[in-house]
Amino acid sequence: MLHRTRGARGCAWMTVGLLACVALVACDDGDGNVQDPDVGIATDMAVDPPTPDMDMAPPPPDMQRPDLAVPGADMGGVATPCEDDNDCPDPERCAPSGVCEPGCRPGGCPAGLECADGRCVRPPCLADGDCPDATYCSAGECLVGCRRDPDNCPVGQQCDARNLCVPDCAGPEVCGNDLDEDCDGELDDVDVCGEPPPDTCVADGACDTGAVGDCQVGRVTCPDGPMGAAQCVAVRQPAQERCDAQGRDEDCDGAVDEGFLTGQPCRYGEGACQAEGVTACRPDGLDVECVAEGQDPFAEACDGLDNDCDGRVDEAFLGLGDGCTVGVGACRAPGVLRCADDGQGTVCDAAPRPAGVETCNGVDDDWDRRADAEAFNDCGGCAAVQEAVCNGINDDCDGRV
Repeated sequence: MLHRTRGARGCAWMTVGLLACVALVACDDGDGNVQDPDVGIATDMAVDPPTPDMDMAPPPPDMQRPDLAVPGADMGGVATPCEDDNDCPDPERCAPSGVCEPGCRPGGCPAGLECADGRCVRPPCLADGDCPDATYCSAGECLVGCRRDPDNCPVGQQCDARNLCVPDCAGPEVCGNDLDEDCDGELDDVDVCGEPPPDTCVADGACDTGAVGDCQVGRVTCPDGPMGAAQCVAVRQPAQERCDAQGRDEDCDGAVDEGFLTGQPCRYGEGACQAEGVTACRPDGLDVECVAEGQDPFAEACDGLDNDCDGRVDEAFLGLGDGCTVGVGACRAPGVLRCADDGQGTVCDAAPRPAGVETCNGVDDDWDRRADAEAFNDCGGCAAVQEAVCNGINDDCDGRV
């Protein structure tokens, strides 16, 4: 399995995020809802992001992107030597080079955030309670809007399927307030109120924030009411980049799946099941995995292959390669056990010697499991041979007296 490598990236967006949080706290009315009494109900849960033309001073050096700063340089440009994070001032960390550099350290982020690749990011949410006020949890992300369980809209309103606070359908449609009192899905129904004037601000439409990646999609809000100017609020905030097949840019830096080595050649499986493939995003989006089409395991056969794909070859055939013999008597020959041709067992690879003519030598020359069975001498059979003496008898069975 290939493991991703990540580079440090900047935290400049965090400055904007912190300013937005301050604004939210300032507008909290104490009942868990962030709203402006002069703003339409449908926009009570929206948070205005900074616009490109805002007059904003550049962040201090310790809040700039760590990959653009001089590693280990303090405000005076002198590197601070270190052995671990405790040797560095906040918010710096100890780099592998042994000097302090901008970036967060484990456990050094504000509450609700975690340090990942030198950036303080919000971990994927599991429930609405994991998200800041005026946001809800959807597929691991905190999105701008109200919460349905439990409903946190003001009294007389309810959180609809779009995560917007709308009236609870208790009365007829009221014109000019950019709301949907009769809950028919339309704000200031045309059949009741007529066509809105051209300059009327209509909330909840999709808009382009001018950012990149997931931060580009926004939702139209009307902070100054129906007759005021519309503003585009980003639906998603920058988050930790994930590996996904949809080509999303979660951290809104203009790059997709950076740090994940997808499309690389790889091998998957063991033995006969091993196949060539390419790396692709894992379903959890945290890393890559090898995707290949190999055969399924089957019963082990004696053929020198790992048929059941367990990393072992011919393990079911005990004695394979051990010594063996074939034949009996003088025809016996040595060999080794090998796989049978059908792969279902083992056989001895030796061939017996050819049978010979039985002689009186105490050996089974003709391979009939009987020694000297058919051998004869002049004395008849393989009788014991005696030393010849001068007695008129063929004592040594050589045919001579």
